[in-house]
Amino acid sequence: MNESRVMTRSVALLSGDLDGAVAAALIQTQGVQVFGLAFATQFSPVADAARRSADQLQIPLRVVQPSPTEYLQLIARPRFGYGKGANPCGDCRLAMLAAAVEYLTELEAQFVVTGEVLGQKMMGQKRSHLEMMEHHAGIPGRLVRPLSAQLLTPTLPETEGLIDRSQLLAIHGSGRRQIRALGQRFGLTGSEKGAARCRLVDPAYGRRLRTALVSRLPAAWLLPGLFEIRQHQWSEDRGLILLGRNQDENDRLGQLFLALPADPTILLATPIGFHGPTVLSVGLSFAEAEPKIAGELRKKGFPAEVGERLALSDKSNDWVMRLVRESPV
Repeated sequence: MNESRVMTRSVALLSGDLDGAVAAALIQTQGVQVFGLAFATQFSPVADAARRSADQLQIPLRVVQPSPTEYLQLIARPRFGYGKGANPCGDCRLAMLAAAVEYLTELEAQFVVTGEVLGQKMMGQKRSHLEMMEHHAGIPGRLVRPLSAQLLTPTLPETEGLIDRSQLLAIHGSGRRQIRALGQRFGLTGSEKGAARCRLVDPAYGRRLRTALVSRLPAAWLLPGLFEIRQHQWSEDRGLILLGRNQDENDRLGQLFLALPADPTILLATPIGFHGPTVLSVGLSFAEAEPKIAGELRKKGFPAEVGERLALSDKSNDWVMRLVRESPV
C-alpha cells in the first residue's frame, strides 16, 4: 500500500446516522486514519449514537458540546435562515465544520469527511449549498463527501493522490439501497433518520422555541424539554405557563421544575383531590401566576369545587391553592 496513504489522517463528522458512518468507512478502507467528531447540542443529543458508530468503525471520537446559551444565540439569529422549524441547518453545519477544522489542525490531518449526499435534501444538499459550506468553513478543496464524490469537483486529497477517486461513489438523491448495502458490508448499524433526531426540525416545536427566544425569559431557563409540552400559554413576553396533557407530561413537568433554578418566579402546581394537569409557571411571581393557573384549569374543565386544590412550590416555599386563592401551609 502507498505509504503516503498510511500516514494520511482525516476527521469524519459522525452523528450516529448510517450515511456518515459509511462515508468514514469508505475512507478508512483506503488506508487513511480516521478520527471521528460528533457535534452534540442540547437539541440534538447524538453523542451516544455517534459513539456506537465510532466503536463499529474502531476509531477515536471527540464529542463537541457547544454552550447551550451560545447555541440559542445561533438559533435566534441564523445567518442562513431556518428550515421548517427552528432548525438553522446551514449555521449549525458551519459550526460543526468549524469544530472539525479545529480538530483537523490539532491532528495535522489533511481533510474532513462528511456523509452528505448530493440532492438528498431539497435545499441543504444542492451542489451550490455544498460548495458554499466548504467556502465558509475555510477549507476549500479539503472537504470530502465520499458518497457523492464522483459527481462533485475533485478535491485536493483526490488530486494529490491521498485517496483514490475511483473507489468513491456517485450517489444522488434520497435512494437508500446502496448505502444500506454498504452498511451491511461494513457491519454498521447507524440510523437512517439523520436530522430527525434534532428536535428543531419539528415545526410545532420550532414555533414554541422561537416564541421563547424573543421573550424576556433568561436563555439559561430555555431547557429543550419545555418545548415538547404542547399546551403553552404566554403572559405578555415574560411569563410561560405549561399544562400537562397526560401523566407522562405531568411527570416531565415535574422533572423540568427540578432542573430549573430555585427562583421565586418558577412555580410547580400539582392537583390535590382530583385528577388533573400538573402546571409549570415560569417567569411570573406567585401573585401573578395564581389567577392565571386557576384560569387555565377552569378552561380545561376543572372548576373550583370542594376538595379540589393545588399544591404549589417554588422550591423554597410551599402553598395550597383552592384555584382562586392561596393559604400558606
